[in-house]
Amino acid sequence: MGGIFALGTAYVLFAHVRGLADITTDHVMTGLVLVGTIAAGHMFWPAARGGRVLAALGLLALFVSGTFICVTGSAGRSAEVSQKKEAEAKKVNGGREATEADLKKAKAERDMLSTNASQQCASGPGPRCKGARALLEMADSHIAILQVRLDDMRPEQQVNGGLAHAAKVFALALPAQPQQIELALVLLWPFAKAMMLEVATIVFLGLGLGHTTVSSSSTVKPVTVAAVSEPKTEVDPVIAALKRVKRPVTNDELAAILGVTKGTASRKVAALNGVIRKERVGREVAISLANHLN
Repeated sequence: MGGIFALGTAYVLFAHVRGLADITTDHVMTGLVLVGTIAAGHMFWPAARGGRVLAALGLLALFVSGTFICVTGSAGRSAEVSQKKEAEAKKVNGGREATEADLKKAKAERDMLSTNASQQCASGPGPRCKGARALLEMADSHIAILQVRLDDMRPEQQVNGGLAHAAKVFALALPAQPQQIELALVLLWPFAKAMMLEVATIVFLGLGLGHTTVSSSSTVKPVTVAAVSEPKTEVDPVIAALKRVKRPVTNDELAAILGVTKGTASRKVAALNGVIRKERVGREVAISLANHLN
């Protein structure tokens, strides 16, 4: 889910990029901001819980500023698409309105010509009557052309139809006019969708990847505690080394103290079963003497 929302956010931000030639420095910076925002949001809580105040504050600042940039950029892209649709709808509606106005005017002029023709032809089909009828025929032809043009046009377009309907519904419960609610929805809608994408990316990546709080008390778990055997009469170099350092060591540290390879150190420790105690500390195994030898 985190990957899906991250890809969706990236597509919105880079939808206009069709090839490498279209990539600019601004696109590179936007991509880095997106990655940095996701990482900062993912790492903030572990840093805060771990008491790393300065790191947590820095990550919070990165997350807030990055979210603002990504949300504003995504909302801007969505707003551009909405504006293009709105402009196209206004163009269609404007053409229809102009044609309807011309048709209405032509019909009014035709009525005047019809009245004039009736008056001119009242005394018989004279030259004036023929001229009036010719003008009337031209008016009828003009009206027919306008009517065909209007019929061939696309139907009237509804700008932000979904948001307009939602505004009417919200107006039933809110003390505001539908027009005011619609204006607010038009302005906020792109930002709401972009914010949802950004926050969903952080949340789902956090749930998917998970976090583990490391503490000395919870991560030290005994791995092997064998039964105590009789101590050796000779002082083993491993036992001597552990007595000298007086603290648990890792296999790498033990190999360095003994001056042997890590494999050799592991075999020497394995040979002291019952004398050596091993405990898991994070990703390392701490090697120490059994309690009766400390």
